[in-house]
Amino acid sequence: MGGAERLEYDRRVNRVIDHIRGHLAEGLTLAELARVAAFSPFHFDRVFKAVTGETLFAFIQRLRLERAGSALMGRTDASVLEIALDHGFMSAATFARAFRAHFGMSATAWRSGGAARWRRRLQRTAWTLLARPRRRPP
Repeated sequence: MGGAERLEYDRRVNRVIDHIRGHLAEGLTLAELARVAAFSPFHFDRVFKAVTGETLFAFIQRLRLERAGSALMGRTDASVLEIALDHGFMSAATFARAFRAHFGMSATAWRSGGAARWRRRLQRTAWTLLARPRRRPP
């Protein structure tokens, strides 16, 4: 892929990412997002993964979970189910499984101090990775 082609692909994928962010709580389909990018669904699926390093589904799921995590902390008056539905999840069970898989704890534990513990663990991991001496190739 040439430089100009890569820039065009990046531009199209970024247009889709903006669309996803604006419609995250809605049902997003591969066909719809491929139209936004002006690609065929098959080609768009491959291009999205090549540009972002994530599958389209994983990207949408991660954004929904991260926004839901913030909402759990900011909207303490809302139930976990309300937040799940507001962020594009079809059921509490689907949300609970995805939340636990992503954050390693339940949404209720997240609200009860788990968010702060998760952020500290994430920061320690980042610092550990940054502090590692890099090996030079032989």
